[in-house]
Amino acid sequence: MTAIFDRLKKNILPIYYLYGTEEFLIEGALNVLKAMLVQPSFKDLNCQTFHIKESDISSIISASQTMPFMSDRRVVIVKGAEGLNDAQSLEMLEYAKNPCPAASLILIANTGKIDKRSGLFSEFEKKGCSFAFNSLPKKELPLWIKTEIKNRGKDISNEAVAYLINAAGEELMDLKGEIDKLTLFVGGKKIIDLSDVEIIVSDIKMNSIFDFTDSVGKKDFKTALKALDKIIEHGEIPIKILGMIARQFRILLKIKTLKKRNTPQNKIASLAGVSPYFLDNYIKQVSRFTEDELLAVFNKLHKTDIALKSERLQGLILERLVMELCLGAN
Repeated sequence: MTAIFDRLKKNILPIYYLYGTEEFLIEGALNVLKAMLVQPSFKDLNCQTFHIKESDISSIISASQTMPFMSDRRVVIVKGAEGLNDAQSLEMLEYAKNPCPAASLILIANTGKIDKRSGLFSEFEKKGCSFAFNSLPKKELPLWIKTEIKNRGKDISNEAVAYLINAAGEELMDLKGEIDKLTLFVGGKKIIDLSDVEIIVSDIKMNSIFDFTDSVGKKDFKTALKALDKIIEHGEIPIKILGMIARQFRILLKIKTLKKRNTPQNKIASLAGVSPYFLDNYIKQVSRFTEDELLAVFNKLHKTDIALKSERLQGLILERLVMELCLGAN
């Protein structure tokens, strides 16, 4: 990821296309570009922000072709670029072929689903102005956390890092929030250890997911529904809730397979990609499911994923999932 930010800073470009699933990294990239390109004293005159849903493409292109006022550069930021329709993409392509040299048009698309065969994306690639910011692989998260904490003048133990990832999740924005709380909590202390993380990190999400899968394993519909409500109260959107549940069941299936192969217990945690501190809880849950039951769960999750993306009553869709998992309804 460092290489992408280094490339971002290397040259001033007339167009930047920032895309991907990791909004935290995209926001960081946008801040880097603003610092590079926008002269603070004339910011209001030379930096405009549009959203595709609220603006017509001709206004965006016109702003990009307007010369800067008492500054070297005009900056035009366009959010929601993943929503460009075919006609808008064609207009943007014409501009991209001959962009204004005194402006930087920054297009932001918060999605990993890009049609890389499109003429517009091909033009961005040809000009070297497309930058992908997707979620970090889990194996890179410990280094990212340690770097963030080092930037705050502190260090953190490996055990604390493992617990932090399992309790707070893998979203960088969530992790940053917990890191901010941790550094404030430890004050002048230089090393953040496991006990600090256990005290500070909000583990509502983790506990709720454990409660949910425990309840499903016991086929306790009422308790499973309450656990789901708890996750929703924590502020998660339905599609992310489904992702959290899917991740939990993937871990259970992985542990089930490892135990079937008589894998030594001291190796299961690392092979399953979980913290040793949660392993006993996972193993307890695994014992409540057969392998066939776990595989059947993924069929239900797949159907729910399709429904969440195509229907409106998302709360009811998730409740139906709970009913199917606990009561075997179809």
